[in-house]
Amino acid sequence: MFSSLFVQFLAWHYGDGLKDTVRNGINAVIGFLNYFSVLELSRTLFSPWHRIVESYGRGFDPGEFFFTLAGNLISRVIGAGVRAVVIVVGLLVSFTALVSGLCFIIIWFVMPLLIPVFFLWGLAMVF
Repeated sequence: MFSSLFVQFLAWHYGDGLKDTVRNGINAVIGFLNYFSVLELSRTLFSPWHRIVESYGRGFDPGEFFFTLAGNLISRVIGAGVRAVVIVVGLLVSFTALVSGLCFIIIWFVMPLLIPVFFLWGLAMVF
């Protein structure tokens, strides 16, 4: 009976359990990329901040034109800066989730081997 239970555990652990663990790791990485909207922010990197733009108006007044151009450029630079920071943070968090997931998968492979090791270590500590 014990060997059957242990075999079933190993079949689950290296079968469905491993598959679910890998899927959860992938979902975490994709979830962080979506949470920080990395793809959307990359597409709109140089869009104006909060869509703050001034219209150039009718006619051509050089002073008004360059004033409006400077304001619109500043809005785009601020937007690009904020978006770049969020993109970098999102990529760092996603990379951390990826590395953590890979470490957890490695630990997942070793866990069944650690059960008898820790059991014997516990017995050695008692005696």
